Amino acid sequence: MKSSSRALAIFGGVLGLLIVVTLVLVLVTANQPVRLLPESSPEGVVQRYFLAIDEADYATAWSYLAPRPPGDRLTFEDWQRGFAFTTDRPAYKATLGETKITGEQATVEVVIDVFRRPGGLFDNPVNTNHVSFFLRRESGSWKIIDPIYAVFY
Repeated sequence: MKSSSRALAIFGGVLGLLIVVTLVLVLVTANQPVRLLPESSPEGVVQRYFLAIDEADYATAWSYLAPRPPGDRLTFEDWQRGFAFTTDRPAYKATLGETKITGEQATVEVVIDVFRRPGGLFDNPVNTNHVSFFLRRESGSWKIIDPIYAVFY
């Protein structure tokens, strides 16, 4: 067997093995229940906010937002309409990052990977966004101040 044929066979074998390992990992981890973080923590509130949005449970998601400041006319119905056009939202994965708590304020870093159909041969099908969620403790509960919409762009 020529060395180029041998190298090609080895490459094909390694590629096939990677595909099999990937499929096994997807099948094993796909049905794992989400480990909920404590609702009393900033990262737990952000996690539950995303889960509520994902399940279209907008009333629950709204409950994780801080009350609107005086003079702000945003109602639940207005806020909910912001999700009216997200029925064909692309698949995404949100990963919680670092949490910083300073007194009654907190910041939770979230990495959101949005998966889209590639537009061409060299187009990246994953759009990665780094979003900072700002929270405030109110009456013992953490509430999201900003952003007030889930970020799927």
